[in-house]
Amino acid sequence: MKKVVVGLSGGLDSAVAALLLKERKYQVLGLSLFIHRQEDIPAAEKVAKVLGIPLETVDIREEFRKEIIDYFAREYLRGRTPNPCVLCNPKIKFRWLEEKARERGYEFVATGHYARIRWAGEEPFLAPARDPRKSQEYFLALLSPETLKKTLFPLGEYTKDEVRKMASLAGLPVLERDESQDVCFIQGESYNSFLEREFNLTPIPGKILSTSGRVLGTHQGFHRFTIGQRKGLGLPSGPFYVVKITPERNEVVVGSREEALRKQVRVSLKVWRGNPTGGFYKVRLRYRHPGAGAEVKVRKKEAMVEFETPQFAPTPGQLAVFYDEEDLVVGAGFIS
Repeated sequence: MKKVVVGLSGGLDSAVAALLLKERKYQVLGLSLFIHRQEDIPAAEKVAKVLGIPLETVDIREEFRKEIIDYFAREYLRGRTPNPCVLCNPKIKFRWLEEKARERGYEFVATGHYARIRWAGEEPFLAPARDPRKSQEYFLALLSPETLKKTLFPLGEYTKDEVRKMASLAGLPVLERDESQDVCFIQGESYNSFLEREFNLTPIPGKILSTSGRVLGTHQGFHRFTIGQRKGLGLPSGPFYVVKITPERNEVVVGSREEALRKQVRVSLKVWRGNPTGGFYKVRLRYRHPGAGAEVKVRKKEAMVEFETPQFAPTPGQLAVFYDEEDLVVGAGFIS
């Protein structure tokens, strides 16, 4: 019997992933990570009990804070917009799943992500899920080929509605959380208030400038802004969009929507499995970005991306994900 460690949060998706693997005759071990929400643990315990599978828990709050929350704050203080979920998957979730699999002698790990793995010869590649509205391969793009070789995504072939129906038929006591909250450790407050409270950050007023250098107003801390932002600028005219943040001068530069468009983007690559020198790829600049065709030139660990048509507000700190003509993920890195 094949053995798999499943990340079990107590939520809908991970519960159905474990259910499907059990139905496929895998020996399933649940793993619940105590990251920040204590209520996740009893929720996972209820799911494991109904499924009749063992569950182990690991308290990694200190590690999560060091690797993810501190990174989140550092990026904002550099004038960048962090992407904690894409780092949490390889650094926290999958690292612990693989560690537990090694420790217990299990061959596979699995999660409730909506994604698929397609093989090109002996090499595994991430690919979008069947349900394009829920596909999450963007958030998994930094996983290594070695990790993908032993990873299962049971939900990749199902729609969200089908997953809900399976959970209902199986009587799973699951929690379906608000999916729009993509930063799990911030609950019920803004990013600004979280940063200022958690890191004793005192906002320092600064200038809001036009692209020509004219002072248009003042802000209460550059960390409160992100590239492309339109709301919350407090300017009497407009509409304006944030086009540049300069932390060393405590300045925020705004312009028209056209001034927020970029045809070229530089990316610091973390994963690259495409042509060594580059080529033509589809590039996604954020999770909800549909992707756009671009000529990509790769040199060492950097990619220069030139889009066919200018793209709105490429944001330093966000992940760029590269797809080949077969829609396989062949690279990923942070916009710099």
